[in-house]
Amino acid sequence: MQTPGATPAQSEQPSMFIPKVAFRSHCTIADQFRAHWELSVPVTPEGGIVAAKSLIAFALHGVAPNTTLNWHSDPAAEVAVVSIDPPFVAWTDIRILSCSATDAASPIIHLFAPSMSFTIPWSDVRELFTQEGSNLLISLTFVLSLFLHPPSGVSVPTICDPTALIAISRLLDTRQNHDVTFTFPGGKKLYADRCMLEKKSAYFRQFFRGSDEVDIDSKEGVLGGEDSDDDETATQPSEAATAATQDGDSDPPSQLLQKKRKLAEGAAFAQTDRYILPVSGISYTTFRAVLYYFYAEWITFAPLTSALKPLPDGRNPREESIRAYLRQNPGKPVPVSSKSVYAVASKYQLQALRALSLAHIESCLSTSNIITELFSSFCRNYPEPRKKMVEFVTRHWTDVKASPAWAAAKQEAREAGDAYFIDIMGQIMDVL
Repeated sequence: MQTPGATPAQSEQPSMFIPKVAFRSHCTIADQFRAHWELSVPVTPEGGIVAAKSLIAFALHGVAPNTTLNWHSDPAAEVAVVSIDPPFVAWTDIRILSCSATDAASPIIHLFAPSMSFTIPWSDVRELFTQEGSNLLISLTFVLSLFLHPPSGVSVPTICDPTALIAISRLLDTRQNHDVTFTFPGGKKLYADRCMLEKKSAYFRQFFRGSDEVDIDSKEGVLGGEDSDDDETATQPSEAATAATQDGDSDPPSQLLQKKRKLAEGAAFAQTDRYILPVSGISYTTFRAVLYYFYAEWITFAPLTSALKPLPDGRNPREESIRAYLRQNPGKPVPVSSKSVYAVASKYQLQALRALSLAHIESCLSTSNIITELFSSFCRNYPEPRKKMVEFVTRHWTDVKASPAWAAAKQEAREAGDAYFIDIMGQIMDVL
C-alpha cells in the first residue's frame, strides 16, 4: 500500500513528508475495527516539534471504503493532530507509544472519545522522545468500537482485552514480585508495579519522581455526599469469587515508603524499594477495578441505580444486576460504578478511562432519571458530567419540565434556597 503525498502545512514552515514504516489493519469483530501504524516523526535534536504530515489510506469495510488515517505535527499550535477522514459516528480508542523506548515505565498516550480527531499537546508527545538526534519512531494503534450491553444491565466496553485479563487474573491480589502495595481501611491490600503505574498515569509519574504537587491519599477522587452508585457506600455482592483472600504479609519497617516524600528524597529512590501507599476515600472495589484496567484495559460498569426499576420483592435491582453478571462471568472483576471510576480517573489523570466512564453514564440517562442524576452529589462536584446532563435536559425539555421529578426539584430548591438549581436553570435557559 503506497502512502499518499502530503499537503502543505498551515504553519509558516513547509510540512515534511513522513514515510510509512509499517501499517496493518483488520476487523476483529462485527462492531470493532483495529489498525496499527508505525511512523517516524521528524523532530528537532532535542525532541521539539517540526512541521510534518502523513496519511495512510485503508478500507473500513461496511462503513467507509475510502478512509485515511492522518498525522499532522503543527508547530504553530504546538500540537500533534491524529484524525480519521471522512469522520463518522463511532467511539475511537487510540494509543501512541515509542517504538525505541527501553524503559518499561515509558509513558503511553491513551485517549478515548466519540470523535474522529484528537489534538495532543506536543509536551505529551515529547515525553515519548528517547534518543537525541534521531526521529521519533512511534507506534499508533486505533480501535473503532461500540459498547456491548449484556442482558443483566452491566456494560462492558468492547475495547477490553479478555486475554490480558485472564493472564493477570488474581495477579494484583497477591504480592508476588510487585514493588507497590496499596493498603485500605480494614486491612485489604492490592499490589502493582511502579513501572506500569508510571506508564499509564502522569499522576503516578509525578508521584514516584517525588513531586510535592500530588498526594496519593488526598480526598480528590471521592464522589462526595451520598450517592446510590458510590462503590464506597453501596452494598456490593461478595467479592469472594473475584478477589483473593489477603495474605496478611507485611514489609519490614526499613522498606516502608510513607505516603509522601519531598522532591530531594525522590531522586534517591532505589529500584529495589517497596512502596506502601495508604488509600482512603476510594473503595477497594473501585480501586481494584481501575488497577485491573491499568494492566488489561478491562472495565465493567454496573448500571446506574436510577436507571433501574424497583424489584417487586424489595431486592436491590443494582445488586441483582451485578450478581447476574457474575453468575454468567465467574472470575471476572466485580462491575463498579461509572461515577466512582470517573472520579478516580479524574484524580489519576486517566483521560481514556474518564471518557469511557462518562460515556457509560450518558448511555444510562433517560427522561425518567435525568433529574435524579442532574441534582446528585456527583454532578454537583464534576462540571463535565453536569454539562452533559444539562445538554440532555435541553434536548428533552418538553418532557422534563412536565415531569413530577422536575416539579419536586423546583420545590426543594425553593425551600432550601439552592444556588445550584438557580445556576442549572440559567444554563438551561441560555440554550433554550
